[in-house]
Amino acid sequence: MTSPDATSRVLVLGLDGATFDLIEPWLQAGDMPCLSRLYRSGVHGRLRSVIPPLSPEAWTTFMTGKDPGHHGVMNFLSFRPGAYDLRFTSGADRREPTLWRILSDAGRRVGVVGVPMTYPPEQVNGYLVSGFETPGAQSHFTHPPELRDELRDAVGGYDLHGDFLGPHDPDAYLETVLRTVDNQAKAICYLLDRYPTDLSVAVIGATDRVQHYFWKFADPSHPRHDPSAPPALAQAVQRVYQRVDAAVEAILQRVPDPKTVVIVSDHGFGPCHKLVHLDQWLESRGYLVRSAASKGPFALAREAWLALRKYLPRWLKDWLKSALPTVRGQVQSFLLLSRIDWERTRAFALSTQFGYIHLHRRDRFPHGIVDPGPEADALCEAIARDLQDLRDPDTGEPVVEAVHRTRDLYPGPACDTLPDLIVLWRPGYLARTDTRGQAAPPADGFVTRSDLRAGDTGRLIAVEQSGCHTPEGILLAHGPGLRAGECIRGARLVDVAPTLLHLLGEPVPLDFAGNVLEQLFHPDFLAARPIRRCPPLGGPPLGRPHGPAPEQPYSADEEAELERRLRDLGYLD
Repeated sequence: MTSPDATSRVLVLGLDGATFDLIEPWLQAGDMPCLSRLYRSGVHGRLRSVIPPLSPEAWTTFMTGKDPGHHGVMNFLSFRPGAYDLRFTSGADRREPTLWRILSDAGRRVGVVGVPMTYPPEQVNGYLVSGFETPGAQSHFTHPPELRDELRDAVGGYDLHGDFLGPHDPDAYLETVLRTVDNQAKAICYLLDRYPTDLSVAVIGATDRVQHYFWKFADPSHPRHDPSAPPALAQAVQRVYQRVDAAVEAILQRVPDPKTVVIVSDHGFGPCHKLVHLDQWLESRGYLVRSAASKGPFALAREAWLALRKYLPRWLKDWLKSALPTVRGQVQSFLLLSRIDWERTRAFALSTQFGYIHLHRRDRFPHGIVDPGPEADALCEAIARDLQDLRDPDTGEPVVEAVHRTRDLYPGPACDTLPDLIVLWRPGYLARTDTRGQAAPPADGFVTRSDLRAGDTGRLIAVEQSGCHTPEGILLAHGPGLRAGECIRGARLVDVAPTLLHLLGEPVPLDFAGNVLEQLFHPDFLAARPIRRCPPLGGPPLGRPHGPAPEQPYSADEEAELERRLRDLGYLD
């Protein structure tokens, strides 16, 4: 392996959900001075995400250079092996080594901050602060472990989730998001000053959050855009991007020249204005059958649980969680899944924006009724065919863009742990899992113009969710050896890891799904540093990242926090 040199410092900044569809006019006008400078003087282009473009699978693809069929991460929710119990997806589910693990093993120094799907933190040659799925500030979310307290003493602590804890008032929520950007930038700058690295990677999530909630105010084409909205709402998205731009400028100053800067997003963003009730559609076609309990005792149990969750005093909730640590997860899985008659159900959905359909297969679930092979193939074909008939009741237009068989899209050893079908919606539509126990379709059909409010009671902010993920993120790159002032095409998120390895003078494993983005580089650079390949490196043990990780990384209390966070983002009902 090559040794570090002065030209190999690489800084990668992830702006979650950033999209040229919104910010390119601001970049061209110079409204974000730092990013505008990189846009003009470096290389830029749209970055194709994974299918579907959801953060768990997208960021894991970014960090491994592999697709979900190999790294095994897809959706925020997954099933425990051989059971119907749901769990939250985390870095412990990852089956392939990360970019920073590869570099650490090569003797390179790395720093990683805020990248989703990195909890629990793995041991690296440097430091790591985990991302979105970290349950809370009291968890062990850093490597080395003492870094957590060091950040507290140096910068007042790293604000993991401040942008999820806003009040009803959208103005106050916006200020919370802005403060979180400032805090995270301060922490990143501190770490860059104190711990020099060959590769530094940091992700800022505020761009994703503000677009989910405030998109319609920034997008005149949105069907519910209000040109008379107060300036605080109309300018909310741009204000957050401008604050992020200032943060990027401060971060860049902490990395000495010469350096290479790469800005990426895991997906893009666009308008969201209608909700697809996929599980209820499956029921209408006979693929999913609800049990009688869902209309009798189940409904009473659901209401009792929701009432307890709302009205029990905090001390009693805490005592129950400590005394019965597994009960809450079992109750939540019951609320979501036990209303299903498993003896007659052939398929069901766990949808967090996109449609993830699982066949009730004999080789996967304890009471499965679908045989793998020809029966499963025929069922997938029937569901995909029937979905083409799902139409918007207002326009008569189809709402499904494509239905993918996961094994065809992502063949690999982890494929059997993933959903069987992935449904992509046309722009403007999304689906979410029904966790309320609703046993009948809405009166106006399976596609509704729902006012999607953040959180289960609208307690996060009194603004409907109006933005959702799209397939094309952004790529900006600037540094020695890169082209200047050019736009590239065809870049993919899976290409970023091999490209970063090549930037650092390291060989690219032969089993990477992505390729080095040669069009980023000046021909002289490629001539002086030709791309090198190396044999596959092999992954960690099944379902475990490199370094110590518990079999179940979340306590019952931590799972409750993650569930609330997903509701706040609108991924769960």
